Amino acid sequence: MDSKKNSPIDSNTANTIDLKSFLFKVISYWKLFIIAVIISLSIAKFKNGYEEKSYSINTTINIKEEQNPLFNSSTNISFNWGGTSNAVETIKAILTSRSHNEKVVTKLKFYINYLEEGKYRMEDMYGRAPFKIETDSSDYQILGTLIKIQFIKDNKVKISVPFESLETTRALIEYENLNVKNFTPTELLYEQVFDVQDNIETPFCNFSIIKEYDFETSKEYYISFNHSNSAVNRYRGLGIRDLRSGTSILELSLNGSNKARLVDYLNTSVNVLSNDQKENKIAYAKKTKNYIDSLFSIETKMLKQIESELTKFKDSNNIYNITSEGAKIFQNISRLDIDIINKKRSIDYVTTLKSYIDTHDTNSNSIPVPTIVDIPDQVIISNINELTTFVTLKNMLISEGVKSIHPEMID
Repeated sequence: MDSKKNSPIDSNTANTIDLKSFLFKVISYWKLFIIAVIISLSIAKFKNGYEEKSYSINTTINIKEEQNPLFNSSTNISFNWGGTSNAVETIKAILTSRSHNEKVVTKLKFYINYLEEGKYRMEDMYGRAPFKIETDSSDYQILGTLIKIQFIKDNKVKISVPFESLETTRALIEYENLNVKNFTPTELLYEQVFDVQDNIETPFCNFSIIKEYDFETSKEYYISFNHSNSAVNRYRGLGIRDLRSGTSILELSLNGSNKARLVDYLNTSVNVLSNDQKENKIAYAKKTKNYIDSLFSIETKMLKQIESELTKFKDSNNIYNITSEGAKIFQNISRLDIDIINKKRSIDYVTTLKSYIDTHDTNSNSIPVPTIVDIPDQVIISNINELTTFVTLKNMLISEGVKSIHPEMID
């Protein structure tokens, strides 16, 4: 009886003893725990310092269907600024196109790198550099070579470039037409002192230094020139997504290691897009104005001809006072004449439009026709809109370097 009553207590005591034993064993390895924590923290610190930081910047734009405010729904001529209504998809294609990103890279001169020597690597100091580099696009610059810039006293700057070998040929590029030529150094170390305000002219590069704020004479800065194609390809990975389904609001995002570069690129990309859209509107307006002028010229000639024929008819038939019955006959004749004029006007509209299209240079990237709504044939209006859309798409494909045998170009 006594043994049965005591058995649960003995079991709990044994469990307590086992738990204490386990804890004491774990604590006995405290040195290993401390070593593991130190190693983990060291690895984390090394990775955070060695690996380049990455940032993601985004912005939003609203795509609107633009209409000319000088015209209303009752006007014969309407302006179709962007071809068909699928403006959002068109803007997406433009923002990722090579031609658009070339404009942005060229405007920002993102083929120039501003660098400083960091603990583990050369750090991008765009936006933090106390100076900016100004270049003439027709001058040749050395590709992919670090140029050391060190500011010294008396407002002087020392330019230094080490070359590994006198036999190694380097490439020089001019950014206006992307022409490349070879350069062979004549000394292993090029060093030259210039006045900061003077143009820096060397056998392998030409540029000016624009002061942003006070220079640090104890610090060394570096610049390098890259091929603009590599810069364009790097930024064509712009992320674009619809902010909300069914709306015309787009979110643009860009990833990189330098926040200042990302912000400048996104802002400039939107500005370049806006300016290009304005230029397209101006091109459409000019085309439509030329078309209106040609129609007015035709109408003026027609009215003068009718006036002349009516005067001749009155003179030849001695018509000066018309009776009531004669007035009705004259009204019927006038109504029929108006119908004839309207038919002739429609024919002239189509003839002029055909001539306008036939004389358009198909090799140019301009819009061939305005959008005309006065023609009663809806098929013609639909075809005009389709033609405008195809021309816009063709220009975009040409800017991407697509050849004429590509299926989309054939279509």
